[in-house]
Amino acid sequence: MYSKAGQSTYEVLESADPIIFSCFFSFFEYSAALSGYIGTMSDFKKLSYNVAHNLGNIYDLVEEGFKRSVDWEEGVYYTRPYWSRMGFIFGANF
Repeated sequence: MYSKAGQSTYEVLESADPIIFSCFFSFFEYSAALSGYIGTMSDFKKLSYNVAHNLGNIYDLVEEGFKRSVDWEEGVYYTRPYWSRMGFIFGANF
């Protein structure tokens, strides 16, 4: 009887280990990504290179946002796809 309880406890802990490890390890991945972003934002050379490298994409997204926003009379401001795409455009640029 105790051997079955021990085995099932072992199986529960074995199944929870990858979850706990991945949550623990994701903290270090997020901290590494955050330090990379901070390093890029604090270094003017890296920031200017990043903006120049993505200037075509930034231009295309701003142009798309402007074209989507011009249709004032059609009531696009009340639709979910408009705000979804505008959120993507804003997030991708900033």
